[in-house]
Amino acid sequence: MKTKFIVALIFFLLIPTVQATSLGIIKKTTQTEVKPGETTIFKMLFWNTESSMPVQLSLKKAPENWVIIIRPETFTLEKSKPESPPYDTEAEYLNLPIGIVRTTPVRLYVKVPGSEEQGEYDVKIVARGGSLGEGVSVFTERTLKFTVKVTQISLEERILKLGGDAVDKLTGMATAVVEQGNILLIFVSVFAVIGISWIIKRRL
Repeated sequence: MKTKFIVALIFFLLIPTVQATSLGIIKKTTQTEVKPGETTIFKMLFWNTESSMPVQLSLKKAPENWVIIIRPETFTLEKSKPESPPYDTEAEYLNLPIGIVRTTPVRLYVKVPGSEEQGEYDVKIVARGGSLGEGVSVFTERTLKFTVKVTQISLEERILKLGGDAVDKLTGMATAVVEQGNILLIFVSVFAVIGISWIIKRRL
């Protein structure tokens, strides 16, 4: 009996320590609408009810030629502890069962190409929390999906853009003409601006 007890005690002492993780993530926005050429920002809030852990984020899926930036990509997520007033006005908090805790914000920047077609597109990132240390460690991995709806540019916006581009070009010409002191070409440039704007509206 004594021998069995000693063997059991040795076995218990040889069992590696398990380090648990409790990675909490909330997405403030999961879907948004943008126009071609625009940039949108998704925000996530991270918290942790266990011991501090390293967190790493990486891109898993995105449409071709889209610009995706994650800030920050890596950071140490400290254990979330209940806080009491006064609160930091620049921080964001969550009301958890353990109390009101400060969160760590992460931003996902998504830039849509100007030539992108109308439709819904998914962007996925992976969040990994924890590390493989001594003994048995619990490593958490979560996939976060965000949906970007690309809408069509309105007729009014197209007119303004085309008209603005034409005016900018002709304004540059007029400026060069003024520097040369040619009054006749100034009037020609002004009438050209009016004529091009009228043609653009007729075509649209």
